[in-house]
Amino acid sequence: MIHFRPIHCLALWLSFCVLSADEVLIREETATVSVDGKTVVETIEEVVPVVETPAKTPVAEPDRDYLFSLLRYLYRWHIDAPMLAEDFDAIDDVVIGYRELFPKTDASDHSRFAEVMVPLARTRVLLKQADYEIEELGLEVKNQRFNVVNVSYERDFVWDPELYSVQVYTLEEVFDWLHETRNDRLFPGQELLALIRKEVQEEVNAERPDLMDPSAPQIVYLAPASEVINEVWIYWESGHHLVHFTSDDDLADIDTWKSELHRVELIDLEEDVVVSALEKPGSNAYITKDWAGRVLFNCIVLGVKLVLPPANSGSQQVIIQ
Repeated sequence: MIHFRPIHCLALWLSFCVLSADEVLIREETATVSVDGKTVVETIEEVVPVVETPAKTPVAEPDRDYLFSLLRYLYRWHIDAPMLAEDFDAIDDVVIGYRELFPKTDASDHSRFAEVMVPLARTRVLLKQADYEIEELGLEVKNQRFNVVNVSYERDFVWDPELYSVQVYTLEEVFDWLHETRNDRLFPGQELLALIRKEVQEEVNAERPDLMDPSAPQIVYLAPASEVINEVWIYWESGHHLVHFTSDDDLADIDTWKSELHRVELIDLEEDVVVSALEKPGSNAYITKDWAGRVLFNCIVLGVKLVLPPANSGSQQVIIQ
């Protein structure tokens, strides 16, 4: 398991930076390390050029089920009223643009990248289908589907439909589907919950052992999983923290949790939340109040309440309420 702090603020969750048409952001995160007793935050931002001539055979375009699942993810986690197009009242259709991207990668990296444009919400989504090996660990990472790796909102949204494969759905059809499936939520089974519990306890014991009473049960809220992104969000009510797991590999796969292929961070809701990234310029160790609210909504309102047994009880049973 890798401990790290990704970029929390608008740069990652609602990015306002715009890449040029021949560039793609394939990785953006930060690592927090201790040097001579001082905390140093190192930002890793990998922007690579797009190859003009595709070196790989394009994959099939996403079908309606995938695109609607993507819209539901954006609907739950990202889109709000100010993001909608200024002429939203006059719009009858939801236009979605899709194209595969071909960034330069290592010879051993066969990952695929794609871009989805949602003009209605002035939003651009970068997708990745991981396919590479980690020789040092003897592990292979290979996704069966494309997953969201970056969502960016652009106030002055501009795109050229001629460069994309375009699918059009009526606004009524999309909103009816979102309403009808609003209670469709994915949660892991007991075996996976037990592994998540173990990871949460290890992270808390490593970062904030003062908050963990090994003789008391812990209350957490787990946000629903999404079919289009590899991440898990948890609100740890007992400790007033958020816990965030991410991975290139499939987090619905138990083997991922048993390997070193996932990353975890602990977010203090009292110390790590700011109104704006401008409060702490140059620092990526905070999330905005807006994003904290989105996470809590998905965990508490849409999620499920879990009672984790005391650490010293010897029980692995997670109670779902």
